[in-house]
Amino acid sequence: MYRLGLILGLSLLFARCKDDDIPPKTTDTQSGFYTVNEGNFQQGNSSFGFFNTQSNEYSKDVFFEKNEIPIGDVFQSVAIINGDYWLVVNNSGKIWIVDTSSLKIKNSIEGFVSPRYAISSGNKVFVSDLYADKIYVVDINKMSISATISIDGWTDDMLVSNEVLWVANREKPYLYLIDIEKLSITDSIKIGNNTNSICKFKNDDLGVLCEGKLGSSEKAAFYVIKNGTKTAVLVHEFANAEKPIRLQQSAVDNRIYMAFKGIYSFSSADYSFIKKELDLPESNIYGFDIHPKTGDFILSDAKDFVNRSEVSIYTSTFDFKRHFDAGVLCNKFIFK
Repeated sequence: MYRLGLILGLSLLFARCKDDDIPPKTTDTQSGFYTVNEGNFQQGNSSFGFFNTQSNEYSKDVFFEKNEIPIGDVFQSVAIINGDYWLVVNNSGKIWIVDTSSLKIKNSIEGFVSPRYAISSGNKVFVSDLYADKIYVVDINKMSISATISIDGWTDDMLVSNEVLWVANREKPYLYLIDIEKLSITDSIKIGNNTNSICKFKNDDLGVLCEGKLGSSEKAAFYVIKNGTKTAVLVHEFANAEKPIRLQQSAVDNRIYMAFKGIYSFSSADYSFIKKELDLPESNIYGFDIHPKTGDFILSDAKDFVNRSEVSIYTSTFDFKRHFDAGVLCNKFIFK
């Protein structure tokens, strides 16, 4: 036993000395984009990856690499606020504030139940939540929760337009309008059930994408709220099995896009459906974004929702460029 213990002890000492001699890895994050990898619930496998488009190399977790601590459980989203990244970690109930250049932690905020998304207006940051039945208000100067706004249900995607905070609710067929100064609900707009994304278009109209009531066969639908109005107009209803996500507008061709087993496009002039531009019938698309400069389409296939997601990049004309394996449940891409 003594001999075995001595051998193990020397082995550990040797390994430690070797590790100390190895300089820390420094990932080049100048050219490319980050991947937000949720990870599985309570599995501790969330990560913030980076794909270098010059070298085609993928770094699995630049957050851990720079800070030597894990992000936490279920890395939900990233917001860019006051020149920093706000990393929202859902099941851990916290937000990390990190420097966009060094990726070093600058601060953290706790006290949330199950935060989803963050968005700013002035010195306030609004945070939606899965279970809290409220919107949290964070004071940027104090880096702490300063107020809450009661909303019954699962609050999710948000945007700010005309000094109003627009809030989607996954459990209610309404968009809620919140006065940013008074921190109170001023109105609600009837839409479809289970809103997964809202988007402000270049003409200041708002688009709303609804999946249909959770656990039902209700059809997904795309709505538009014309600028200056408070009425949602149904512009397209999808087939029974189609549940598109990630509504957005391309900065390159101005078309409107969303994804489900491929990519759909709509006209930005009259919102009419154009066609399914890319058909990927075997995919489970979980993340979808459009590069703001090149117009490239980036998609993540969650596969079996347990193993690493496969990310594919297509040109603005839907020609395949490359793919790589990101982290588990890659849901979004943050461009440099």
